[in-house]
Amino acid sequence: MLSWININLDAVKHNIGVIRKSLEPETKIIAVVKANAYGHGLVEVARAAWLGGAEMLAVRDVDEAVSLRIAKIKAPILVMGYVQHSDYHRLVENNLQVSLFNKEDIAELAQVANEAHTPIRIHVKVDTGLNRLGIATNELADFVSAINKEHYLTVEAIYSHFADCSNYEYSIEQIKNMQGALFSLQQTGAVELPQVHMARSEAIAKYSGSIFDMVRPGLAIYGLGDTFEGLVPVLSWKTKIIQIKKVPAGNYVGYGLTYKTDRITTVGVLPIGYADGYPRSLSNKGYALLDGKRIKVIGNISMCMAMVDVTGTGAKLGDDVTLIGSDMGDMISADEVSGWAGTTPYEIVSRISPNIYRHYYENKVEELEV
Repeated sequence: MLSWININLDAVKHNIGVIRKSLEPETKIIAVVKANAYGHGLVEVARAAWLGGAEMLAVRDVDEAVSLRIAKIKAPILVMGYVQHSDYHRLVENNLQVSLFNKEDIAELAQVANEAHTPIRIHVKVDTGLNRLGIATNELADFVSAINKEHYLTVEAIYSHFADCSNYEYSIEQIKNMQGALFSLQQTGAVELPQVHMARSEAIAKYSGSIFDMVRPGLAIYGLGDTFEGLVPVLSWKTKIIQIKKVPAGNYVGYGLTYKTDRITTVGVLPIGYADGYPRSLSNKGYALLDGKRIKVIGNISMCMAMVDVTGTGAKLGDDVTLIGSDMGDMISADEVSGWAGTTPYEIVSRISPNIYRHYYENKVEELEV
């Protein structure tokens, strides 16, 4: 095995416990495991999150949700993305909750529920300022009223999503927009207010006004970001050196001739590239760990390979190299990698190829090297 991912499932449970400590006892946690659990592995992480105390799981689409049902995971599951009409029957067959934000979808969803004589539970998405999916705040009351006219459709929750939690003023405005929409719904007197959720990981820590009945942590579950003290990274990524060579001073390394050696340089070749999810933007910028020492990525990262400067390290053919994770006292986090790459930790972990082997294990947090 030339490259592999280690996933500590106990760290998932630990991180949910950390989040739980910041909440009131009655507040429920929706663990966001969409996009293959941010690249960590859908089924295994979802099961760990459920066993760790999350009351619900949130996935990207019906296919992910059905994968969890096939794996015998009985937790309540919310499909957050758009569901095609042809997939509505799978919501019923697999007891799934669905996000709804188009008036045009209500009648079709109701028809499927009526024919199955089975209720479908709906989370109505409200656009409070992200301007992506969601109905307008001033349309919420009419939208909910239209759903409630259908016998087998039930509004389980109202929810929204932040645009930028680092922007205080804009985030507060979004919270006010949500509160206004909920107040308008209450004024109709037509229904009892359903559950409400809005806060993601950063918002849980920063904006108490966004914590309603439920919260939707994603990044914090995986031990990423600095929103909560005591989080432990769930994922580490390792590879091996497959060739070592001496390159004289004044020679180029890699495609595009972007790196020129200024001394005799020992180059280690790694069997990892952007096809595996290791960003090309780390070319000449990133670092990895070898025996606890930082080694620099040199030259352009190619589709299936990358080069590192191992001069003076005593590197040997077949040595392990850590791309993300801890090694002999030092650590490279996905957050740090995302900084070098000019992106977010979400992208770094979620784009790691699913073809790379993932080793799942359980190791108590107090025993981890962090």
